[in-house]
Amino acid sequence: MKRLPLALIFVLALAPQAFAATATLKWTNPTQRTDGSTITGALTTTIFDTYTPAGSTSAGVPINLGVGTTGFVTGQLQPGTHAFQIINCEASTLVVAGACSAYSNILTITVLNPPKAIIDLVDDLTGGP
Repeated sequence: MKRLPLALIFVLALAPQAFAATATLKWTNPTQRTDGSTITGALTTTIFDTYTPAGSTSAGVPINLGVGTTGFVTGQLQPGTHAFQIINCEASTLVVAGACSAYSNILTITVLNPPKAIIDLVDDLTGGP
């Protein structure tokens, strides 16, 4: 099964008086270095989530996922724009400069604010005894 480099499944869960948005990120880890040689060690994965609510931007928050990870489910995402990127590092050479990949493509998700509550609920009875 072939996967897109950073495919997204976007899941919205709605409940009365609650709003939750999560995202499932999936990717395929590289098997080669940039020079074409085969990666023989384990790869660690770090995701960066840069969040932009209306009028401001937060720095990319690193989420360290550990060795061999190829997917991640976010926690509840706040309304605004989230930009996700991933890097891989060879676990045995984390302290060596250049042992990490370049950043992946940017995956952007915009989470909308929930709708306002209904405030005009009435009964429409038209008859009586």
